[in-house]
Amino acid sequence: MIPYPSEPRVSNLVNRGSHIPEGEGATAALPAATAPAHKRRTAAPSVQRETFATSRRLEFLSVPELEKQSGYTRDRWPEVIVKELIDNALDACEEAGVAPEITFEISDERIVVEDNGPGMPASTVAGIINLDERVSSRQAYMAPDRGAQGNATKVLVGMPFALRPDAPGKLVIEAHGQRHVLAVTVDGLSDTPSVTLHTEPGVVKTGTRVEVHLPCSTTDPDTSPFLQNGADGDDLCSGIMRMTVAYMAFNPHLSLSPTWHGEAYGQHQPSDPAWAKWRPCDPTSVHWYTADKFAERVKRCIAADRAAGQDRPVSQFVQTFDGMSGSAVRRDLLAECGLTRTGLSALAPDGEPDIELIGQLRDAMQSRAKVVPAKRLGLIGKEHLQRIAADCDGDLDTFRYVKVLHDDESSPGVTEIGFAVRPSDKGRFMLCGVNWSAALRNPFRLRHGSFDSSLDALLQQQYAGDDEPVVLIIHHVQVGATYTDRGKGTLSLSQAMSERIREAIEKATGPWAKQRRAEDREQSRRLRRDEAMKVHKPRQLTVKEVAHEIMPEVYEQLSSDGRGGRLPVNARQFMYGVRPIILSRTGKSQFDDAYFTQTILPDFIANNPDLTAGWDVVYDDRGHFTEPHTRHEVSLGTIDVRQYLKSCGPRTAGLPTVAVTDVGLFPTRGPCNRFKAALFIEKEGFTELFGRVRLAERYDLAIMSTKGLSNVAARRLIDEICGASDGEPVRLFVLHDFDKAGFSILGTLRQDTRRYQYQHDFEVIDLGVRLDDVRRWSLQSEPVTYSRGTSGSRDNADPGDNLRENGATDDEVEFLVSEPEVIYANGKRKLIYNGNRVELNAFTPQDFIAFIEEKLEAHGVNKVVPTDDATLAMQYRRGIARAELNRQVAEMAKQLVSTAAQCPVPATLRADVEAMLRDDPSIPWDVAVLRIAGRA
Repeated sequence: MIPYPSEPRVSNLVNRGSHIPEGEGATAALPAATAPAHKRRTAAPSVQRETFATSRRLEFLSVPELEKQSGYTRDRWPEVIVKELIDNALDACEEAGVAPEITFEISDERIVVEDNGPGMPASTVAGIINLDERVSSRQAYMAPDRGAQGNATKVLVGMPFALRPDAPGKLVIEAHGQRHVLAVTVDGLSDTPSVTLHTEPGVVKTGTRVEVHLPCSTTDPDTSPFLQNGADGDDLCSGIMRMTVAYMAFNPHLSLSPTWHGEAYGQHQPSDPAWAKWRPCDPTSVHWYTADKFAERVKRCIAADRAAGQDRPVSQFVQTFDGMSGSAVRRDLLAECGLTRTGLSALAPDGEPDIELIGQLRDAMQSRAKVVPAKRLGLIGKEHLQRIAADCDGDLDTFRYVKVLHDDESSPGVTEIGFAVRPSDKGRFMLCGVNWSAALRNPFRLRHGSFDSSLDALLQQQYAGDDEPVVLIIHHVQVGATYTDRGKGTLSLSQAMSERIREAIEKATGPWAKQRRAEDREQSRRLRRDEAMKVHKPRQLTVKEVAHEIMPEVYEQLSSDGRGGRLPVNARQFMYGVRPIILSRTGKSQFDDAYFTQTILPDFIANNPDLTAGWDVVYDDRGHFTEPHTRHEVSLGTIDVRQYLKSCGPRTAGLPTVAVTDVGLFPTRGPCNRFKAALFIEKEGFTELFGRVRLAERYDLAIMSTKGLSNVAARRLIDEICGASDGEPVRLFVLHDFDKAGFSILGTLRQDTRRYQYQHDFEVIDLGVRLDDVRRWSLQSEPVTYSRGTSGSRDNADPGDNLRENGATDDEVEFLVSEPEVIYANGKRKLIYNGNRVELNAFTPQDFIAFIEEKLEAHGVNKVVPTDDATLAMQYRRGIARAELNRQVAEMAKQLVSTAAQCPVPATLRADVEAMLRDDPSIPWDVAVLRIAGRA
């Protein structure tokens, strides 16, 4: 059995029974009975002692040494393991430019962490087996890195061995389809440890999976080295889950999924997957390097080049710094330093660094590079910390956020603090972090004058100690952050930085401390704590903010046809889809629909082209566009313009062909043999929706749409079509908004007016919308003001009277019109009639079609088939003739095309075309060519 590494070992001397220092007499090592004092000792032959070497690697693998390396006693090692692996995973994902997705699982004897990064290279895994060197890509760089010690993974190899050397665990790393198993072995004679590496095929191809196999239980109170001083598995779980919250607090782009002994603790979603910070792979600023640090980086690069048998250009080295990417900048500074077209080894002639030349290069770079402001390092932000505080039971009405920018040229930093009050029955929940990494204990010692004091002392002073019901989040970012211990347990802060952090904490906790002091003086003040601690009312969300957040989901719902397809969505239908959510989230009672349809919606589509690429949002037609010569007319609506623009562009023309291209419809004009029902809708903008579901074709339905009240021309058309005496009568179905204007539109289609008197009788059927429809389909209503006229004036008439005249019931009038509000202005009494209205656009596209179809079917609208057999027979014969005509025309077309292809083109064609256009400028060039060809 290998002795426990922290225990004293027996010396490897020849006399292994002696434990006496070499300088003491040999007789003292013998029992008293065998060394009588009166006898002289017999001379013995002398022994030449051998010198033995003992490896010190084993010290690195002992519990005391690993506690020093990690900064934590072994009862905290599960947290240390998870923390180190999450740090590594975050760095890898950020360097690859992907939003990190990390899962970790802790079971009884295993800790597993997996990420979605680029995967740990096999060369990096191989470097772990060398216990004599620290390997780090951070150590020579001055940057806001999570870690730069270079011993994290080696510690993870050593911990399973130190916990139980006689039956140690192992470290397993899977990436790129390979499984690497690392374990510590010790030579039984020399006590020399080494790390063995065995590689075999693995299953992880994306990201990295790290498994730390522990040689002991994590939760058995009798055997677990992690449970001490009465702690149990719940305490260990609580500490690790608190660390999970800390990582989410300091990394807004992180998705983290923890599992404890088979129980998933939820998936913590990122608040901003696109959140950016200064990444490990970003160029560092030359201003962050002291002369010694800059020289150290130069020396390490030269040594690495020498080991690789290369010599990188100085220009390439300079380019790795922030602000040095421009070739002109590098050319000038290299010329200034006499380093043009030289290798980096020129900074160390004869193998010794030229400190003066290295300093000259650093000075030249600093004179050209801009100082990096602290805010460029990356801000977590108020909103994210507010979200974390809420997750920790913090009262958001009491939330305070304080930010400090340490704009130090050589060591910039940012400190962000979030503070909130918790329910009175809960203690403090504090999260501390440095450089986006969770701290397992408070890492802050703050200098104050000539004394150093812990953060705990300051928090006690501010009534924010362990027992106080508060949430406190402190995060500090700093370039080149240094610690007073190897385990990165305590930050080493400058006097100025300490003072600024102290002031920020006092500012964040100040109102709470004031309130608590008042409670100490007067117990009744405790009853008013909640009101006293409110910072202010929560900031009112804007319509735009809420709309931008919910529009993608609302569009998906509105555009679905229920069968996996998509329907076009009218802009006003979209408005009705988002309106109730916006009103609820913003606390507003009214909503400017024009602001949404004309500003918010178009801006969102324009600013999110990838997200909205497949959206089909349509607007009402607003006019027409006509081409010259072709007389091609395009309605200026969303769909028509879109289709026209698709058809624009250069084209190629072949020789003409002749064929019957009509679809063979029986020649009709008007309702005879074509339709027996007409649908009047008081809005435009539904053409594309009706066309998509082929509403008119499926019901043989004529459709007429207007903007508001029908004009005289529309009523005359309806009068003639629906009231003609010959043939079957045509019924008119009317769709309108449920409001005063909608009922007026219905009235003008049923009754004579001053401008038009109907000549025929016909049936007008009101399809709605009516109050029963509003209730059945749960349609949204919106407030409306009818008039603000002086009492007795024409524009102050009771709108309820007009509604009743046009067919509204008493219940509907009560819904649409409220009791008038009486006001006095300039000595005159005015009545303000308010009420509600419901638009057709309040339907979703799918519900709107279902609503119309249900109404039409209830009224027996069906397909048209001519009543006389002669018409059917005539169409049959037309079909036979059409088929034969197409066949013969196709044959003739082939002959004509062949003849035309052999005709010579006149040499004077261009001149003849230009001459014809001069004679008649009103024709286009292609018509001129046709006229010339016709004369041939």
